Order: sequence, then structure tokens, then C-alpha cells
Amino acid sequence: AVGGTGPPPPRVISLLCCFLAYTPKIALHSGEDEDEEEVWEPAREAEFKDPEWSSVFAITPEQSTGPYWQVIAPAVALCNLISEPSRTMGDQVSRRLCDSRHFRGCMQRLVLLVGAGQRGNIAIEAASALAGLCDRHLCAREELRTVSAVARPRIEALHRAHASAAPVVSKLLAVLDTPREALNLDPPSAAVFRRVLEDAVAQGVLTQKRMDKATQDLTAYVDAEARERAIYRMLLSPPFFANGARVKLADLASRPELNDESGVIAGCYHRGADGSVRLPVKLTRSNGGGPMAVRPGNLRLPQQSTWADRRHGGA
Repeated sequence: AVGGTGPPPPRVISLLCCFLAYTPKIALHSGEDEDEEEVWEPAREAEFKDPEWSSVFAITPEQSTGPYWQVIAPAVALCNLISEPSRTMGDQVSRRLCDSRHFRGCMQRLVLLVGAGQRGNIAIEAASALAGLCDRHLCAREELRTVSAVARPRIEALHRAHASAAPVVSKLLAVLDTPREALNLDPPSAAVFRRVLEDAVAQGVLTQKRMDKATQDLTAYVDAEARERAIYRMLLSPPFFANGARVKLADLASRPELNDESGVIAGCYHRGADGSVRLPVKLTRSNGGGPMAVRPGNLRLPQQSTWADRRHGGA
């Protein structure tokens, strides 16, 4: 998929991140019968679901078994290929790597592999992948600085063990020695999303547990742009502002007379002249007029009845 004529689907790249971060620990197990040979098997059952929806777990511990290196080496080589500056479509593909919810785990795994001195080729490939990602993407540089205490001694050890890695090592140390750059970790839409979640809980549309889960899911995104897109995916899906959802207008400064008016989302979102997301809202008292374009921050969810209320004729 990566070597094809077009950029691979996001799920393919996210699966690579997922695989690198959560590859289960591989250990040697004896057969059930005495005459059976010992076999290499995962120490625990792997559960790889759709990478875009799987929960984010702590990465598996460092491993040093031969079969583990055989399993992980192609994934590291693929990650290095994706991050090469000279690659056609490299920015698009590596951007999708950063967009994955599992990118943080992937970066942490690459840092651990840089310290695999006994496996020089894998260590150098992991360092090259890190350097390529840091060259292209601010979020990768910031993530590397976040684990600086673990990364620095491993990078320096790689330099001592393999002189040929000096150019890559120099790039990575330069990243670690550079002051933190401006990174917008809390875009304006995040504040809107928190307000929408709190409002949904207050109106009985969402449980506190689901609100906490949605908030936690967003913390998995390292890249600010990826987090922004995830916020809008959630905002524009049920039970929030999907097509057909009932809403109320609020905090409209230009047309305050419309505040508290009810309406329905009447189509897909579009972007205004300033680039902001706008939703078409058909007002209940529109008198035949067309829908008005409203920012998500100016929408509220009306209190909604439960399924049990509807079944018994409640409001």
C-alpha cells in the first residue's frame, strides 16, 4: 500500500503504528507433551482490532528474543521508508502516521529500538525513521523532546557503537538540544468541544462516563491538526450535530434576537470565508427561508427525552 501509486488509507498507516507500539511480547514455550518441540509464541494473546477505534494501551516492554526482531524489523524498515525526505508523497504518508492515535506509542517504540545495540541494523533504521519524522513534522520533534531522558542516552550509545550513524545521531541530538517550539495543543475547537460535552451531560444526552471516554480519546492524538480533525469528527456525529439533529442557537453576537431559537441541522458542514466550520441550521420559525450557517460554538443541544420516556409517551 505504501509503495503504490496513491497514498495508503489512514487505517493502513495507523495499523503500522499500532503494530510497532503494541506487538505482544514473544517468548519460548514448551509443548504440552514431552516429545513436542519448544515453540516461540506471544506471551499473551494479541488483540488487534480496528486501529482507529482500539483503546490506547501502554506499549509492551522491551524485548530481545530472536523471533521478536524478525517480526519487528520489517515494520521498522517500513516506518523508515515512509519518513524518507526524498520519498514521493512522503509528506502525505508521514502526515498520516502523525495523525494516528497510536503515533505516540510508535515514537516511543522507535526510541526504545534505537538502544538495541546488539541489533545494529534495526537500531540505525529506527534512528533514521525518527530523524525523518522530526525533519518533517513538529509533533514528532515535540514527542521526541517529551521522552528526552530516555532518548538521549540511547542515541549517544548508538553513536558510540556505530560510527556510520553519526549523521542521523547529530540530527536527533540537535532536536533534543533545541528549545521547545510553539505547538498549539489546545485549539479553539477543543474548548468548544468541552462545552458541547458538558452541555450534553447537563441535558441528559450524554452520560458522564461517555464524556470522560470522549475526552480521554482526544489525548491520544499527538499532532494538533489530527486532534482538530478528530474533534470535528465527533462534533459532526450523533449524538451531537449530525444531519437531522435538533439544536438551539446561543451566543450569537451579530443576531442576538435569534438566541434560544430552535432548529435542525439540515445538511453537511462547509467552511466559511475565514476557514471556520459552519453548519446549515433550518430554524423552526424560518417562515420558508433557507438554512443559516452557524458555527458549532453557537449551537446547543436541547434537553432530550430517553427512549423509555418516548415509549411511554413522555416529552
